[in-house]
Amino acid sequence: MKKCLIVVPMILATVFALACRAKTADTKVEEQNKAIVQKYFALSDSGDFDAVARLYEPTTVFYSPSGSVRPVSGAEDIEIGKVYAKAIPDLSHRIEELLATGDKVVARLVTKGTLKEEVPGFPPPGKSFEVSSIYVFTLKNGKIMEGRGEVDMLGLMIQLGMVLKPGAAK
Repeated sequence: MKKCLIVVPMILATVFALACRAKTADTKVEEQNKAIVQKYFALSDSGDFDAVARLYEPTTVFYSPSGSVRPVSGAEDIEIGKVYAKAIPDLSHRIEELLATGDKVVARLVTKGTLKEEVPGFPPPGKSFEVSSIYVFTLKNGKIMEGRGEVDMLGLMIQLGMVLKPGAAK
């Protein structure tokens, strides 16, 4: 009985210590993942798309809106980013919240800029915008594997002066 009284607390202390160590390791990975997402937006804002590409794996995909059936590849995302950087040279993302759990990072942002050049599907240049968005990233081994984004497209369209017409009744 005395052995049980000594052994049981030792086992509990060991289990507790291992659990704390695992939690510390998880927290470290989550902080590293948050730093990668911060770097992603900073590099995108600076136009350093070669550095952005180094944050991706060859199989990286993006969905925007997040429920899209067909994702774009990391390479396609880079090309889209270049188009927007050229058309909106003052494009910036201000991170309002950054949350991480496991391999997921959620970023709530405010994106702003001024449309300076023509972009297919957008009105003529000259207007500024400021919209909110939310992105969910999945990371593995320090690389972005997947991104899913929701941007306030209605707010963007209104601010850019797009004419919104209701669809015809069916």
